[in-house]
Amino acid sequence: MAHRLLKKKMQSAIKIAGQVERDAQKLNQLLLNKNSLSFDEKKQIDDLLQKKKDLDNLVKDIQAENKKNLYNRQENEQQNKELIEKQKEIENLFNNVLDQKTQEMLKKLQQLMDQEQKDSTRDELSKMQMDNKSLKKELDRILELYKKLEFDQKLNQNINQLNQLADKQQKLSEQTKQQNADPQSLQQEQQKIQQEFEDVKKSLDELEKANEGAEHKNDFENPKSDEQKIDQQMNQSSQELQKNNKPKAAQSQQETAKQMQQMASKMEQKNEEGEDSQNNINAQQLRELLKNLVNSSFDQEKVMETLKNTTPSDPNYIILAQNKKT
Repeated sequence: MAHRLLKKKMQSAIKIAGQVERDAQKLNQLLLNKNSLSFDEKKQIDDLLQKKKDLDNLVKDIQAENKKNLYNRQENEQQNKELIEKQKEIENLFNNVLDQKTQEMLKKLQQLMDQEQKDSTRDELSKMQMDNKSLKKELDRILELYKKLEFDQKLNQNINQLNQLADKQQKLSEQTKQQNADPQSLQQEQQKIQQEFEDVKKSLDELEKANEGAEHKNDFENPKSDEQKIDQQMNQSSQELQKNNKPKAAQSQQETAKQMQQMASKMEQKNEEGEDSQNNINAQQLRELLKNLVNSSFDQEKVMETLKNTTPSDPNYIILAQNKKT
């Protein structure tokens, strides 16, 4: 539930960032040939400023929720260390999405509008447009990283649960070997394990379905053949217990535990192989994200300063304006 809510907020932030970018561009063009700011234009700028503030507050809310999720995962002893590191990397990206310069830009734009400095207001609107285009791009990338993290977490949970079931099945096998063990109690315990395994199968089916609908798919193959072998062994265990043939039931239970461990190991190994092939790429992407976030303000200011000193009749004006949009 928490994952779903966080993704929904991120998608909403991406949508609002795109709207702010378009509105800033539209207002900038509207003011191009105006000598002063009309009441209606001031109202549009006020609305844009409020929308930008709402966006910044939403991003801060996402940052706080992401940090809370990280803390909760660190409290979980079963949490994979690599997953925690990925979560920290995402948190670092979030921490760099908004900076003090963004707040200063909003304050300056408000002051310039109040003072009716049209040209300077246009400059700040252009900066806002570029700032939100960059923000939207980074939020898009963070969302994709978050979806990958979420997939890995769910897969890791299934692997852990399989290993736990293997331990339960092994212990039940040892109990079944005891001469004074009650067949009916053993049968009930076996049914509980079978039901828990059904839950794992259902979870893996959901994971496969989500992966098929994802824009960027993970290297995942539902281990159906392994599931069928395990089901057959557990059914055989139940049948032998019904016959009160505890030695054969114990043997089948032990084989089931072994197959569960093998299934968990295969899933983990395949996921690690996929991770290894992506590690260098992901690390480079993260470095580029952080670099872009740090340098974007400087680059934008440089383009704006050049554009400010270029007249619209200059052929370079169009080129600079196009660069401003990239």
